[in-house]
Amino acid sequence: MDSTTGLFAGMFVVGTGFTSKQAIVSVISDVSLTMDRTAESTPSGTMSFFSPQNTGTVAIGLGAGGQDQQNDSVAIGYYAGQRQDDQAIAIGNFAGHSAIVTADFVSLADTTLTVSNVSSAIVVGMAITGNGFVSGQTIVTRNSDTEFVVSATASGVNGQLFFTGIPQGSKSIAIGQYTGQWNQATDAIAIGHEAGGENQGQYGIAIGRQTADASQGQAGIAIGFNAGNDTQGANAIAIGRNAGTVNQAANSIIINASGAVLQQTTPNTLTIDPIRNDITSIGELLSYDATTKEVKYGNAFQIAGEAQAGSLDIIGTAGVGNILTVTGNINGSNVAITGTTTSAVISATNSVKMAVFADNTARDAAITSPVAGQMVFKTDVAKLQFYNGSAWETVTSAV
Repeated sequence: MDSTTGLFAGMFVVGTGFTSKQAIVSVISDVSLTMDRTAESTPSGTMSFFSPQNTGTVAIGLGAGGQDQQNDSVAIGYYAGQRQDDQAIAIGNFAGHSAIVTADFVSLADTTLTVSNVSSAIVVGMAITGNGFVSGQTIVTRNSDTEFVVSATASGVNGQLFFTGIPQGSKSIAIGQYTGQWNQATDAIAIGHEAGGENQGQYGIAIGRQTADASQGQAGIAIGFNAGNDTQGANAIAIGRNAGTVNQAANSIIINASGAVLQQTTPNTLTIDPIRNDITSIGELLSYDATTKEVKYGNAFQIAGEAQAGSLDIIGTAGVGNILTVTGNINGSNVAITGTTTSAVISATNSVKMAVFADNTARDAAITSPVAGQMVFKTDVAKLQFYNGSAWETVTSAV
């Protein structure tokens, strides 16, 4: 034949001599290919090639399921599901759309390919066919709309080139205009305008306009307008408008109710905005169990082991019994409590350092409203003092 440009494995041939739906097995060169069966008679004249619509498929709309729609897949909408693997669903204009794109050849320097007509639709992973490209070359890197790095060089390249998109993955779902357009992987879900638009990873979930629009990692989750929009890492979760819009790290969680952009590029992190700042009515304290990965609450704060210098500061009023328990040593100024303390706030197995003042004037300036049971240490007399409810008394040693 005169040219195999634009043909690919799986296409059927119709023409003189071909009456049994023979299909292309492989493209051998610019002018030859292998069929799955011989012709019934000597082929002649013009032959037509078309992509199959397989068993149990549904295609509704202009161009829907137009190229290589596999078993039990559904394509509804203008050019929806043009290349679909089995049991894929594409609903909406250009949903699950991965058709053949054409561009005119300019040059090929080693593996750097340049074409003349600008096309943002040519993306990484597309297969290249045309004069000179007969070895299954694909797009490896996209340098610009007109320059690409291909998987292997070619010779004798000229004329028009064809770039074949990766089919919509098996059992994937794309609902909404431009959803799951290019390389939506197996079992991925994209719902909403431009959700999961390009390179959505396996098991990925994108719900909302422009969520996970470009390069969502495997098992990533993006919910809310613009969440996880560009390059969301594997197993990352972004919930809320503008959560993790660019380069969200793998295994990170972002929950955003602020409306503003909230990013996180450090893996294995939890980022939340907003959180209300309120120290006036503390009821319970949250803690994290590194073994069970559980977030828990309680009204006790415990440090097991030795509290290191400057490790804990409590500023304000601590009014809950047993709010702080330290098992081990408290050295130097490890625990500083400023404010009013009541009801056995601190319990320690060894020693606790009281607030230290030079004299009564310094003490009274710092503690303007003492309460019964409060204790301090004064350096001018080198003794402890406690407040009995009406006055400070000095603790004296019996001799």
